[in-house]
Amino acid sequence: MSVQSSLCPKAIYPTIVILLIITTPVSGLTTFTPAPPNSTSICFIKGDADVYGPGIRISYYLQWFSVLLATHIAPTQIQYSRYASNIVTISVLASTFFSFRHKSGSGSHEENLIALEYPILYSLVFVLTLGFIPTSERLLRKSRGNIATMGVFWAVIVFIQCWLWFKGVDMGKKEGCILRVYFLFWEVNIYNSKWRTFFQMESVVTTAIGAIFMLLKFLKHCVKFGRIMKAIFRNDQSIPRENSSIVDDKAGEEIARWILTGFLLLLGVIAIMQVERTIKINSIDLKVSLTDSGQFIPLVAGIWTVLATLGSWLMAWMKGRYLEKDQSHDLELHLTV
Repeated sequence: MSVQSSLCPKAIYPTIVILLIITTPVSGLTTFTPAPPNSTSICFIKGDADVYGPGIRISYYLQWFSVLLATHIAPTQIQYSRYASNIVTISVLASTFFSFRHKSGSGSHEENLIALEYPILYSLVFVLTLGFIPTSERLLRKSRGNIATMGVFWAVIVFIQCWLWFKGVDMGKKEGCILRVYFLFWEVNIYNSKWRTFFQMESVVTTAIGAIFMLLKFLKHCVKFGRIMKAIFRNDQSIPRENSSIVDDKAGEEIARWILTGFLLLLGVIAIMQVERTIKINSIDLKVSLTDSGQFIPLVAGIWTVLATLGSWLMAWMKGRYLEKDQSHDLELHLTV
């Protein structure tokens, strides 16, 4: 049994999925609510802890940190961190889309402040998970299913932008109240016409780039499938195989790792700052504890990814030391003889 497989038993993944589904409700939403008795504000915002509660946020932050570590000390461990990230993301996206429109007990409708929730979701689900992109063909071949699943999540986040900034931005709007998001290094009023135009243009460009990328990947797979089928019908034994034409470039892979690390470090710091500042400047109320099941389980998943990465590296290091001592002992015996 490999080091990674011993640290990451397959049974843990469906277990976490079941626990998340059972313990995480999907009825919460981000919305304006009546202020508490001791508050004079009319723009009191109740946050959706099922999407960006403290346990979920810390989980994504730890997964991002584990990728930075694993990229250099245990590259194959990233695929298992990707499992944990996908599991948490399934729960987060389910909570987000099921709470788009929520009916209160009085019969009126409360609308989710999706324009405030989306930038937080974008940073957590998209930006902080960019590090899961493999740095070599060898790592890519081992994680196709995981990467495809993550690609679906990314597509959802990217393609929803146009609807959001052209229509959804006014959902849940309250007269006399503004919503602000932290964009790079500025506090932005999303109801400002100039900023709204900027975000609309950005959403169109991003969606177009994403659509072109997906189309090119689809065409590439169609061409590859056509070549394989053609070779099969011709009874040609030289069917193109992926492994036959791939030679891993160790030097190039190392350079790619360092470039990716610098890129991820910069993006991660900006994303975390945007999430935390957006919650703070809007005074979003998240009445939830880390010990609540919906927060504790994602938190454990995040801690586990870091510990598994460190454990994988430690076991590999100990194995290397053992082999060195064994080889040194064999050499001494050979010299003695």
